[in-house]
Amino acid sequence: MRIRLRGRGLLCVLLAGLAAPGLEAQTRQAVLDRGNIWVKEIPGFENPALSALYGEYYLEFPAGAAPEAGEAETGGPRCQVWLAGEALSFPGGWQPRTRISGIAVSQRREGDTLLAGFSFSGGPGLGSWTAVFQFSQGAAGLDDPGANALMGRWLDRFRYFLSLIKTPADVSLPAVFAF
Repeated sequence: MRIRLRGRGLLCVLLAGLAAPGLEAQTRQAVLDRGNIWVKEIPGFENPALSALYGEYYLEFPAGAAPEAGEAETGGPRCQVWLAGEALSFPGGWQPRTRISGIAVSQRREGDTLLAGFSFSGGPGLGSWTAVFQFSQGAAGLDDPGANALMGRWLDRFRYFLSLIKTPADVSLPAVFAF
């Protein structure tokens, strides 16, 4: 038997396959709720002269995923990001954590929050950068494998958009991404 699909027929078959029961995507999504604000000071660094692009992401979870204790009252889990336009050395108190896309990630505990940071190259002619993420203990802390996925996906999206900018003034944090 030979099946011939043309044009919309193939698209309908593909879309029907995506909508099949049990195949729903179980990914989380990060949405930039507040951001692309230049700030002085980066948590975990003692140099108050550092400036960074700041953003706060709301983390959306798949339907049916129960929020952690305290998240319902605060509007859900959040992650904060500071992005410096230079490679920074991580001061004392930062510990090696893991690697994301071949880049070493360091972490530091500050009270009930966890900081994770890494320095990376934007690519030829795109400079060096340092990203610092702050996670609440119960939200998507570094003990959650989703935190590594979030940082890795954020890095992929930032590098992609960085390659498209025409001037340094066009740099911004990714607005939405799945992890």
